[in-house]
Formats: sequence, structure tokens, C-alpha cells
Amino acid sequence: MTKKEDRYEGTATIGFSGKWEIELNAIRKDNPNESVTLSVLVKPRLSELKTDITEYTLPEKAAPLYPVYDGNDTIWISDSSQARLWKFSISQKQFTQYKFDGKTTVFLKLDGNKIWFTDTPEGKIGYFDIQSEKFNVIDLPLKSIPISLEKDNAGNVWVALVDQHMLLKYDPISKQFQQFKTPTNPSGPLALTKDQNGMIWFAESQGGRIGVIQPDSGKIQEFAPKELLKEPFFLSFDKDGSILISEHAALRIIRYDPYLNTFSPVVSLADPTALPFAIAADKFGNVWVAQHTADKLGIFDPQKREFDELIIPSQTSFTQFLLNDNSGDIWFVEQRANKLGHVSISEAQQITTVPVSKGFEIRYSEMITPIVAAGIIATSLFFVKSVNDRRKIEQMID
Repeated sequence: MTKKEDRYEGTATIGFSGKWEIELNAIRKDNPNESVTLSVLVKPRLSELKTDITEYTLPEKAAPLYPVYDGNDTIWISDSSQARLWKFSISQKQFTQYKFDGKTTVFLKLDGNKIWFTDTPEGKIGYFDIQSEKFNVIDLPLKSIPISLEKDNAGNVWVALVDQHMLLKYDPISKQFQQFKTPTNPSGPLALTKDQNGMIWFAESQGGRIGVIQPDSGKIQEFAPKELLKEPFFLSFDKDGSILISEHAALRIIRYDPYLNTFSPVVSLADPTALPFAIAADKFGNVWVAQHTADKLGIFDPQKREFDELIIPSQTSFTQFLLNDNSGDIWFVEQRANKLGHVSISEAQQITTVPVSKGFEIRYSEMITPIVAAGIIATSLFFVKSVNDRRKIEQMID
């Protein structure tokens, strides 16, 4: 490393993508040596990704819509055509259906051994007990159109009523409901998601805002940029605690920073006919976007600001929702194609051979996939700060 004024700079060649632990050591003459270790994510470019799509057709005609992953071997899928749930075993590659007396299942929420669902046409919610394989259907306190669900830290179930511009809070113990009207009317609350503090966030598809409610007090706050959002349909937290919002009618993803209370555009979709819906991150931190009016999945690299698309093999797939599994692969539901899709994501192997005068040889440094030169300036700044802080303490002691 080279010293430049108040910092050290250097580069490191890293042969494999992934999370690396970088250790910097300072060898000092008059004081004990010091070291600092930091985590660095090294990732391939979008052009260096290898993506393999596998599609699994449901055994009967259906309209699969919303998937949830149990974190192990099962993906549960709602069915907007009939009152049933689909269970897909990842290891066995098999579907199993479970029916009940109702109309449909739309949005799902996995809660331990229970899968909560909304039966939107019936104006009801319910849950499926995975162990007993029995359904329990619950009437809502008013005629309405329930869409999405979320659980708070106390075990209550929250329901977005898109037509009533209201959130419902259901206590499974007392079986009582509470109603919370949104300040904006019409708001059309749609997507619900919970942050790390247990607050419930929601997207106002008609109000052009996002909101948050405190589960205990019921206090609601709303946030919007100067120009209202155009049909925000989906919310997803990124690794920094910001909220990624899919603007259905604006053909873009926008980020909201809850700490700074700022909105900033992330990416605009390349296809003017594609409407963004669900969002999920892969193993490399890339953001995948369902484009439900185009047979494509959008892929965005937040670090390099690159955007690409992956073609879905089936036509008229109508993909609205997707998710990631434990390995960082992407799963998506093709509602009109009646399929579940899986994107296996890896790094494309690139081998370079270098001819020499006597035969040829393959150098290890040229063979590894990929060769990434990573600047460690930020790391060295932390390191120098640590060293300077230690020296100040030692001077104070002396």
C-alpha cells in the first residue's frame, strides 16, 4: 500500500466472487502492531452472470399468483382461479393442491405452521394449518376487498382493504378486528411489509404515497415525493434499510430512505410495455423485477448502475410476483402460463489462454473466473482512522 497524505491506498486482485474478509496489518516500530478486518462483496457484472431457467407446469389448469418460501424445501403458491393452495416441493419437483370452501387465494403470508391468505372475491381472510392440513376461514367486519397481509411482532394480522382505504388489525387470540383509516382518501392500500422495528409499511396505489403505521398506537404517517408516485404496487427493504418501491405506471423502481426522508429513482425499465411489480435480490445483491405485461424479468445492479433483462421462455407468462431462496436463486410465478419458474444463477466461467514461444500455458491468474481488481481505498480509510485513534489514546496516557 502507498501512503498519500492522510490515507493509504492500494489494490488487491481477487480471483473469486463472493464475500471476502480483507485484513490490513500495520507493522509499527515503536508500538504494537495493529490489524483491521472488513467484509467486501466482490461480484460479477450482469454480462458475466450465467442464468438457467427451469419451468414447472402445474398438474391442473390454474392461475398461480403469489409465492411464499418456507426457507427450506417448499414454495407455497396462491391460486386466483379457485379456492386452493399449491405446495411445490423443490427437492421432489412435485405439486400438491389443497382445497377449501371459498372462491380464491390471492396474497399469502407464511407464519410458522400457518399460511394466511386473502380470499378477495369473498371478502374474507383465512389460514391453512400445515400440520393438520385444515383451513380456517374468517369473515371480515365489513364488506370490502382485502388484498395483502402482514404479521406484526405481537402476532396480529394486518390486512390492506384497497376499496375502503383502510388497514385492519386482527388479533388471532381474541378474534377481534380494529380499523385504521388512512389519512389520504382515496389511498388504495395494497402492499404491506414489516421493517426491522416491527412497523408496518404500506403502498397507497391510488394515493401515490407510502405510509407506515405503529402497530401498538395505530398512528399513521404518510410520505411522498414532490411529484406523487404513480401507482406504487410493491415494497421491499434493501440491505441498507431503505425501501424499494415499484411504480407500476411510471415504469421504474424508486428508493425511499426512511432516515433522511428522501425519494430517489433507482432504475427505469427499458421496455415501455412492461409494468414493474414484485422485487427480490439475488445472491450477488442484484435487484430482480417482475415485468408482468412482458415475458421478461428485469435485473439491476445497484453498484454498477447496470440494467439487463432475462427472457421468460413461455409466452404470455403474466409474471407479477417473484422471490429468492436460501441460495440466492430467483423463483417466479407465471399466472397465465400456469407455471412456476426457477432461475439458477451462477458466474459464467471464462478461461483465457496465453500463447508463448515454447508451446503454451494457462496462468492461474488468467484462468480464475473472473479477475476482479478491487480498490481498497475505503478499507484503508477505516484502518488509518483506527491507527490514529490508538495513537491519540497513547499520547493521552503518556
